[in-house]
Amino acid sequence: PIAHIGTPSFVPLLLTYVRNASSGFPIEPVIFQSILLCLISGNKHLILRTAEDDVGLVVKLAVKV
Repeated sequence: PIAHIGTPSFVPLLLTYVRNASSGFPIEPVIFQSILLCLISGNKHLILRTAEDDVGLVVKLAVKV
């Protein structure tokens, strides 16, 4: 994926790479992209909104990423 930095295919390739390296753990693209954006932009906070029933799942997914 490093060779594709700055191209439209970078994020999909990076997501594929992370999915392959994650030992089968499901990676949610929206959560992954949001966390990646916070990492790139520096010392920023991220607020993830979801339905109350999905809070536990979103927390688990965010912690794994």
